[in-house]
Parts: sequence; C-alpha cells; structure tokens
Amino acid sequence: MEARWISWCAERAPRRIAVVGAGAAGVEVALAIVQAGRKAALPLSVQLISAGAPAPALSGSARRRCARQLAQARVTVHQQAAIAIDRSSVRLAGGGELPADAAILANGPAPPGWLQDSGLQRDPLGFVAVERSLRSISHPFVFAAGDCATLPAAPHPKSGVYAVRTGSRLARNLAASLAGQPLDHFEPQRRALYLLSAGARYAIGSWGPLGFEGRWAWRWKDRIDRRFIARFSVGQ
Repeated sequence: MEARWISWCAERAPRRIAVVGAGAAGVEVALAIVQAGRKAALPLSVQLISAGAPAPALSGSARRRCARQLAQARVTVHQQAAIAIDRSSVRLAGGGELPADAAILANGPAPPGWLQDSGLQRDPLGFVAVERSLRSISHPFVFAAGDCATLPAAPHPKSGVYAVRTGSRLARNLAASLAGQPLDHFEPQRRALYLLSAGARYAIGSWGPLGFEGRWAWRWKDRIDRRFIARFSVGQ
C-alpha cells in the first residue's frame, strides 16, 4: 500500500478509496486518509462502508460528532454490508457496486476459522466462551483472552481497551494453574474511555454517555498512546 500511495502522489490522478468497516478503527482510517490526501495535494474520494452506523460502541453524542467530522471531510458513508471486493470495486449487499482503486479492511474482530472445529464451547458469534478466570467453560485446561474470547458472565465490547487488560490476568492465571493455585477473576471495567483521531491533530472522545472533541483531546490521546508504546520499547 505504501508503494501504491507513493505512485499515486507522483501521478496526481484522482483516486477512490473504500474503507470497509465503520467501527472506531474504520472511522480513524477514513479520516486519516483524507488528512494524508490533503497534505499530498492528492485528489481523493473516500467511502466508508458498513452495515450499521459509524462508531457504534461510542456514546450517542460521540457518534454524532463522528458523523459531523466525516461529513466535513467529505467521506461518503454507505450503510450496507460489503459482500465482495475485487481489484476495482466493492460489491454491496443491496446489489450496488462501488468503484474503488483500493479497499482497506477495518471490519473489526472475528473468530479464527479453526475454532469452529475445535470442540470448545463458543458464543453465538463463534468466539471462545470463558469463565471469569479466562478459562474455557467447556475445557478447563484451555485459556483464552482478548478479542478471541467472550465472557458471558460480564459482557463487554471487543476493543483494545478491554483486551489489553486481560493480558496480565491471563499470565497470572496460567502460572497459578500450573502451580495448582486458585485463579483470579477478571472484572471488566463498567465504562471505557474511547479517543478517536480525526486527523489534523484533532480527536473525538467518548466516556459513558458523554461525547467531546477538540485539539486538547488529541493531545490527551497522543500522551496515552505514546506512554503505552514506550512500555514495550527497547530500553524502557
């Protein structure tokens, strides 16, 4: 994609980009592409494709702010599922076909195909069903965490906000299981902070029923992201 982008910038020809999936990642990617196109003076048309409205996990106030930012960026939103992608178009469930020079998939988590034949108990969507200890409900010697797993006793959205918090609990419980010790329970937080980059050092945030936006929100997100990445950097 990087090589293609460089070629497009050199050609200065109009390009059509489709982003499939309108969750938080899809919204961020669409707005980032618009911002990058403006910097490169590249004539772009960006389309966001999803069966539902953009950013469904956010509060109503934050969703309205996302819709306004997408409209201001001239991102066209198609509320239909994409059923096929080829080299020059994206086909929609309603029968339409959208011309696209490139398609970017940002359609959220999905269970790995091999889980279907694993014998593990799964939720209706196909994710591994686990206890609060992150141990499989059907196979106590199997543990699962993050987006591949569902906690029926405490449902919560599949997002990085929750997934990263299960890592330390999973490591602790794996060690405890091997040592024959009691397992800890994972309790997902009731509310999660969401911060979406909207391009141009501007961000939209959601906390419970609240929605907010601004350059200050982008600076907040930037600090959080940099601090998180620094934890995994060499020498930190």
